[in-house]
Amino acid sequence: DFNDFADMDILRGDIGEFDSWKESLISGGAGVIYAAHVFNCATDKVQEETVFDFELEYIVCGKESDQANLKGVVNRIMAIRFPVNFAYLVTDGVKMAEVASLSAPLAVLSPLPEPVIRYLIAGCWSYVEAIADVRSLLKGESMDFLKTSYNWKTDLNDFEGTIEGNSITSESGLDYKDYLLILLALDMDSSYYRMLDIIELNTRQYYESFDMNNAVVGFCVDTHISYEGKSYYYRESIGY
Repeated sequence: DFNDFADMDILRGDIGEFDSWKESLISGGAGVIYAAHVFNCATDKVQEETVFDFELEYIVCGKESDQANLKGVVNRIMAIRFPVNFAYLVTDGVKMAEVASLSAPLAVLSPLPEPVIRYLIAGCWSYVEAIADVRSLLKGESMDFLKTSYNWKTDLNDFEGTIEGNSITSESGLDYKDYLLILLALDMDSSYYRMLDIIELNTRQYYESFDMNNAVVGFCVDTHISYEGKSYYYRESIGY
């Protein structure tokens, strides 16, 4: 399970194919998985009352309202999805033939060369597909990272009717929370501070004077070693 705090090996295996994010996710893996288990997001059903309804979105964006944080996350996810969608679209001969059927007549009326118009249309289509992707993620669906003719959602001739996207869920795909964790991992230095913000704000609902600056954290490790019939005991503790 990608979100399983108990198994870092599974985390490494699951993200191995995403080379551009691999080091960020592994180096900050413990913090990422902790955040996945402790903080809520837009697709979670939250029972407890918290200062932010969308806590992971705040950790990613750091804005003062849920709406602003959600908007920021949506824009970031679309920035991931758009180039992936475009890269697939230009390799799909059937879809590019549809694009060419529109670009050819437009080229007659435009000073731009037909190939430029063709790729502008392809870009627009990829952007609309990214919108459909995000809407599917916010519904709680999972989807494959890479596009195929099977999981492409929108129709060039009916953007309005298909922008909601077909319900194509992939059990092995990424869901909305997985994208949030990728975004979070890319800037773990800021993420840790924002996690502390949320802990402090939520705690103040019950203890008004709570200040994270005054919080005390301690670690203690007891080690027992047996070697050649002898036992050794070692304790290390630290606090701040």
